[in-house]
Amino acid sequence: MPPARRAAATAVAAGVGLLGTVLGTPVVGPAGAAAPGPAATATAATATAATAARVEGDPLTVQIDRVTPAVIPESGTIRLAGTVTNDSDEQWRVIKVYPLTSAAPFTTPEELREAAASDPAQPFGGRITTEGVFDTIDVLDPGETARFRVRVPRSELSITGEPGVYWLGVHTLGETDAGREEVPVADGRDRVFIPLRDPPATRRARARQQPTLDTALVVPLRHQVRYAADGSVADPDAWTADLEPAGSLGRLLEIAREAGTRPLTWLVDPAVTDAVARLGEGNPRRSLADPEPQPTDEPTDEPTGEPTDGPTDGPTDGATDGAAPDPDTADAPARAVAPPPNAWLRQMSSALATDEVLSLPYADTDVAGAADTDPGLYRQARQRAGRRVAALDLPSAPVVAPPGGFLDEPAFGVVSEEATVLASDLVVDRAIRERAPAVVEVLGHRVYLTNSAVDQGSGPREDSVLDVRQRMLAESLVRLLDRRGPLVVTLPTDETSGWDPAAVSDLFAALDAADWVRLTTLGGLADRRARPIEPTRLRYPQRIEGQELGSVTFATARALISRGRLLDNVLPLNDTVAKQVEDEALTIVGYDDRSDEPEARAAADAARASIDTELAKITVETPPSVTLSSDSGRLSADVVNGTEQTVRVRIQAATDPGLEITPTPVQELGPGERATVQMEATATTLAVHAVSLIVADENGRPVGTAATFPLRANRVSQVIWV
Repeated sequence: MPPARRAAATAVAAGVGLLGTVLGTPVVGPAGAAAPGPAATATAATATAATAARVEGDPLTVQIDRVTPAVIPESGTIRLAGTVTNDSDEQWRVIKVYPLTSAAPFTTPEELREAAASDPAQPFGGRITTEGVFDTIDVLDPGETARFRVRVPRSELSITGEPGVYWLGVHTLGETDAGREEVPVADGRDRVFIPLRDPPATRRARARQQPTLDTALVVPLRHQVRYAADGSVADPDAWTADLEPAGSLGRLLEIAREAGTRPLTWLVDPAVTDAVARLGEGNPRRSLADPEPQPTDEPTDEPTGEPTDGPTDGPTDGATDGAAPDPDTADAPARAVAPPPNAWLRQMSSALATDEVLSLPYADTDVAGAADTDPGLYRQARQRAGRRVAALDLPSAPVVAPPGGFLDEPAFGVVSEEATVLASDLVVDRAIRERAPAVVEVLGHRVYLTNSAVDQGSGPREDSVLDVRQRMLAESLVRLLDRRGPLVVTLPTDETSGWDPAAVSDLFAALDAADWVRLTTLGGLADRRARPIEPTRLRYPQRIEGQELGSVTFATARALISRGRLLDNVLPLNDTVAKQVEDEALTIVGYDDRSDEPEARAAADAARASIDTELAKITVETPPSVTLSSDSGRLSADVVNGTEQTVRVRIQAATDPGLEITPTPVQELGPGERATVQMEATATTLAVHAVSLIVADENGRPVGTAATFPLRANRVSQVIWV
């Protein structure tokens, strides 16, 4: 064994014996070594290794990925499973995987926080070496990974049995060509929290009167939405993959299904469900045509026609050919053959029907960025979200919930008082956070604080589903024991979260096993007193401020919205295109766009260029020059509709102050139609005047490029010559 590693091993072994003697609660491990309870671990200095996935210097990386049950049972067996990976360049043999626990529990949030931040190399208990309890991996070559399974009878746990949270972990010991190490230090290790509510006798005595802790589980339904230049949803193949069971949106459906009747709070971005609905319609391009009439409520046996090209206000019925479904077969057969987007919408709508649904501002607007740059655009997104998630056909209430959990004081200023605000407990200073409040009041707003510690799991692996689940149970128990308030947890659901169907099932089974957890919604905490805090107690890190979307991005979105309204004004038979373009514009000012503002602006610029291309097809044709026979007279021009839709426009002129030209009345032109218009011109100065005629909407906003020509008034010229 290398000298440095041998020295470290000796120090660890010595520390185990010393701490065990000091605590007076020795736990017997191999070779009779004594191990400390967690109190020493909780107060030990933290180390940077706590954030690593493996302990520095360990040749074997161990990862626990299954713990069943999730709480220490009154009797029976705890099953652990996971992987061991050989990260060395040597072959390891006869690798024994030993379980171990801490002796005494953590009972307060402070102790739990210090334990999670502690160095995972610190000892916390003696290994359980009873035959039949540990597992053995015969051979592990460099780079190879093998699974282990350990079964620990409740009677083998070396714990005090007091209520609280214990460490549960595994250590691996193996040998190489150099033989087995002389000092019993682990070659690899991992640990998770596991709670114990009560000693068995107390549990039976209090079975009918056990207090519970209200726990609100919040699930975000978010996904970046991007539109192509023609108004269709960009990258439909990626959406299709995300809607599959293993995809990010498919996993959300699994969470909703597995929850069953358990109460959950959903944060829904209506832009996401609208995009899925459009994909279900065949992902149409932006339509300039007259939207087809909405179907009546009366049933019909006749086909309703082809799907429309316009946006949808609700979920489709699952039919892809536009035909009304057969009432006798609409349930099971239609679900089996329905395209994934429609099936996902229907099933999600059904699963969320009994849950609390809160709607984010449309496209999850960057509220802090909007507050600094364009508060009106945030209000526009809030209004667009409305009181109903249309594509799911579910009522909703407004919510603001930045993904990172941070809001600054100006952001609170633009949020309406009726909106629910969800933020991380990291948004308040440490003194307030250590009191573990779940509901506070800031500038007249009721703010629910999510527990940031749960996201950090047990410390070593921030992306571990198991760590998050066990930390959630641990936090709820120590809050109950320490008489703290309720717990609010936002479930991480991004692409790296790892919440596959099995993990989701395990999560709810674990919550059921924790008989002190009472699941509720944010609305279920409405009667809780909110602790008022001053805005000066808010934290808004500089790095978060630096991520806010800039003024250029908001201006780009505004320009696209303006262009969409202009197009809508020009098309008398289409009153939906402005709304669709607004939706496209709002998708470039969301929190997801912080990571790539140039891409977001490029998407908006491409959409605006596409609209300009259509508008440029409406032109005005003028003669090369015009001469008036007097100081006033008429001039004519032709307006040409080169689009495939009916348009409503007028011609207006721009010239110098010495010439006045009256604009034309509004003209309505069919597809490909041409019309000649007359304008009255009056000259007051002597000059050859440059005249520009341009097509405009009925409000006088220019539509396309101008046609320029010279105009001379003869009578004025004759006076000059005389």
